[in-house]
Amino acid sequence: MRTRDVIFIKKQVFIAIILLFKNSNNKRTEAPTQIGALESSDNIGFYVSHQNFLGLIRKLTPSSEPVADFIFKIVRSLDGDTSSNSISFESSNFPGQYLRHKDFWLRLDGNDSSNLFQLDSSFTVKKALNGGNGVSFKSANYPDRYIRVQTDNGLWIDKDDGTDERFKDNVTFKYHKFLDL
Repeated sequence: MRTRDVIFIKKQVFIAIILLFKNSNNKRTEAPTQIGALESSDNIGFYVSHQNFLGLIRKLTPSSEPVADFIFKIVRSLDGDTSSNSISFESSNFPGQYLRHKDFWLRLDGNDSSNLFQLDSSFTVKKALNGGNGVSFKSANYPDRYIRVQTDNGLWIDKDDGTDERFKDNVTFKYHKFLDL
């Protein structure tokens, strides 16, 4: 990627963060919050995003619109787990919408305050399963399943059945923190 493209993307990320603050109505969450993006360790330059409310992995380029689809507020898990490694992913451009799994596929949905939603949108941060520098995200209510990149660039939670040598790479991400709130 050219330097000019990197500068353009950084400007777009900055604009998305400003819009996030503007849309937050100055509400502070009880738990520490961060703003960041998740890059696939298996597909460098491809980031967790949402499009049409589906969880996807997409290439982040200067023409990616909107960039805010790639940026999430990382908040304490909605399921009530108070450990520091239990989190939920809130959309930066759709406040109150969280990445959650439904029928094992990741999607962006509004918090309906149900126990099922809170569990579906909560994940435990684990050391990278591929042994590299990164993290993996274990489902709160399916503890044998991790957020995984599929061949169609969809995201879902999956378990390692031992038949796919790419599994550990497919469930490992690099977290890019932009800001602590």
